Amino acid sequence: MTVKEKAAYLLGLLDGMKIDKNSDEGKIYHAVADAIKVVADEIEEIQENVDDLYELTEELDENLNNIEDLLVENDDDDYDDECDCEYQITCPDCGEEIFVDAEILENEIITCPVCGTQVEFDPNADEIEFE
Repeated sequence: MTVKEKAAYLLGLLDGMKIDKNSDEGKIYHAVADAIKVVADEIEEIQENVDDLYELTEELDENLNNIEDLLVENDDDDYDDECDCEYQITCPDCGEEIFVDAEILENEIITCPVCGTQVEFDPNADEIEFE
């Protein structure tokens, strides 16, 4: 039984008891029953709003997941396209991943932007040497 149904039941009981609304006791009983009915109506309205917000949140979550999927697909595609001219180097001192393109590699020495370690890079070599 919902709060609203219980409030209606209480009002029905009160009416069935035939308590005089003009007596002191009747005024109190009817005022309390009316207050309970108002509270029950407010609770029902709040619950409806919560249900609406829950549905909206679920819809937003689904949309966000779709957007994330699209972004991940696009990032993968972009990364694959850029792999022809970019190299990824992990700094041995701080572990920072450094992305460089062929133009920067002409210097053959790259400085880690985080810790300053110099990384020697030969694109023709099998391994990267660090100084």
